[in-house]
Amino acid sequence: MFVKRLVVALLASGVMLAAEVAVPQGAVESVPGTYHYTDAQGAKWIYRKTPFGMARFKDEPAKPAALDPNAYTKVKVVGGTVYFERQGPFGVYKWQEPKAADPAAK
Repeated sequence: MFVKRLVVALLASGVMLAAEVAVPQGAVESVPGTYHYTDAQGAKWIYRKTPFGMARFKDEPAKPAALDPNAYTKVKVVGGTVYFERQGPFGVYKWQEPKAADPAAK
């Protein structure tokens, strides 16, 4: 049952089984064991040698980098103290620091 689900998940994500994949004619080797190929429909593919045989992946643009965690930090100034709050994996992190006279002093 697990193997059947694994095969379905691999096929759905664009990874073909090693027994079914062969590097097509016209593929260009970029680094040892990695080939780039554009098929007749214009789709770009990466073929890579793995310990289990050849694997085929769709050549997609890189995903955007993770957002800066400080972008979601709430800051509140009360008197001479600066209070910070940020959501973390285990709840809200809260801390405070004394307000500096010159922000560049830190």
